[in-house]
Amino acid sequence: MDWRRVCVGLAVACSAGIAVACGSSATAVSTSGTVRLSVAVSGEGRDTAFFLNFDSDTTAYRIYADSVQNYATQEGTHEITLGDVADNCSVGGDNPRLVQVVAGEETDVTFAVTCSANGYARVTIVTTGVDLDDIYTLDFNGGFRSLLVGPNQFVRPSLPVGPYVVQLGDVAANCSVQSENPISLNVSADSIATGSFGVVCVAK
Repeated sequence: MDWRRVCVGLAVACSAGIAVACGSSATAVSTSGTVRLSVAVSGEGRDTAFFLNFDSDTTAYRIYADSVQNYATQEGTHEITLGDVADNCSVGGDNPRLVQVVAGEETDVTFAVTCSANGYARVTIVTTGVDLDDIYTLDFNGGFRSLLVGPNQFVRPSLPVGPYVVQLGDVAANCSVQSENPISLNVSADSIATGSFGVVCVAK
């Protein structure tokens, strides 16, 4: 077979980058592109480290604030998720984000993260009576954060600035909450919002 005639006849395919057997060799065509990812962080109490996930891949890639990293991936549409974001920070725009990757090209993607200074909530459980309950749960804003606390103890979690509804739960059957439940707290930056619950227990 005259390979010169074959290649002339397939000139269009060759120019399009399709692998064609001309003589004894073939041209390999790359179908991957590059995603240039960066995370721009602003505000107070800045988060500095995050994880990235591509599509349904369970592998998490570490990326740091104000840095740029390149990731090679196949052309097409990909879903990129920025994770491990601190409670006091929020991601602007879509997250996950759909990104179109073109073979042989670079696609720039920037996640903008805004942070605010945290405050604290000091919540005390005052338990009296007999056969005291040994442990409770405290839920902040319906499970945004749940903590375990013992009788006559307190917790002081660091929380993003804002209003909170704090619910005391997991109260033993022989005990009852004598104070308001839930309570409302307003957490401010670099300050401590205080609240307490009163529980009375009777003999089992």
